[in-house]
Amino acid sequence: MIYIVAGDIDSGKTARMFNLYQKMRPEEADGFISPKVYQDGCFRGYEIVRLSNGEKRVLAGLAGAGAPEFTDYFRFLFSREGFQFGETLLRNLLKDAAIKNVFIDEIGTLELQGLGFHDILLEALQSSRDIYLCLRSSCLESVLTRFAITDYKLV
Repeated sequence: MIYIVAGDIDSGKTARMFNLYQKMRPEEADGFISPKVYQDGCFRGYEIVRLSNGEKRVLAGLAGAGAPEFTDYFRFLFSREGFQFGETLLRNLLKDAAIKNVFIDEIGTLELQGLGFHDILLEALQSSRDIYLCLRSSCLESVLTRFAITDYKLV
């Protein structure tokens, strides 16, 4: 089954995903969330954090704070290492028969354009796992159409 946490910007989607994960048996669930990063009270970007152990990487920062390992997209600079971390994590989870619930935070514009976690998301959706997706309400219909999701529950 596909479970979707949808909401507007700053509506608590990531916190909701984390709460859902915490209610699961730890040996049967894993994935990542992408919490916001603040420095001196100012929003700076996003991290990607593995749910089971808290391991994290930088995922995105605001444009203008670039480094060679970042790719500019919209107003953010995305870390190739952050995407690689998330993709490798998901690929390993999909190979682990004990993992029944996979969490993927913030599917959106990048994936709709075939970027970001697009490819591994397709693999996850074709697996026998329960997939928990987080996305903005404004992307819901587009994500459902793009990824041919017809059987899902909004949580």
